[in-house]
Amino acid sequence: MHPNDTFARQLENQAQGKSEAWLILESEQGHVGLGFESLPLFPDLESAKPEEIINPIRKINVNSGDWLLVPGREIHFIGAGLMLLEVQQSSDVTYRIYDWNRSGRELHLHKANQIIQRNPSQKEDIFFPSPRKPDWRRNQWPFQANEISIDKSEQLIKFQKQAAAIIPLSGTGFIQCESGDEPIEPYQCWLIPPGIDFKIKSSQSMKVLVCSSHDFDEF
Repeated sequence: MHPNDTFARQLENQAQGKSEAWLILESEQGHVGLGFESLPLFPDLESAKPEEIINPIRKINVNSGDWLLVPGREIHFIGAGLMLLEVQQSSDVTYRIYDWNRSGRELHLHKANQIIQRNPSQKEDIFFPSPRKPDWRRNQWPFQANEISIDKSEQLIKFQKQAAAIIPLSGTGFIQCESGDEPIEPYQCWLIPPGIDFKIKSSQSMKVLVCSSHDFDEF
């Protein structure tokens, strides 16, 4: 798990924590674990057995196109048979609780015990099966990730103050900026500096993900 902004300041002297959003790209009957489905009974993580931690976690079967929101403090894992795209706050702080019987990686039970969200969350607030999409502002998320469809045309995208990350999801095309046209294809990540307007052009149907903070021009 990861701290939220409050605990990142208290425990790590960092300005922000690490909330995440996952977009499922491919799934072979895969699932994720996200939050507790029932209130865990263990008194603390340091004395708990692995099964006492894992069993109460909510397991969610996922398919391509599903979204999941992973707040700071929420216990989570990613199961086998999945490829997903993770958008996150800019933080690398992780409190590892259990490592599936692997050796060599540190656990962080003491800090995790201070931040863990034990109360079960509402499934509809964290899981958005396709075609549902997260409402980034209503969910008070620290960033947004919007899917844009481009059908044999071009799309102007404007940002004033914030940087953006552009990730093609399907189709190919070009990103047009000051240096000219650059080819783009699925699962590349293009970082756009603040204050730069650009166009995405495609002669076919194309879908891109535009990730930014909430301080943006409309597109």
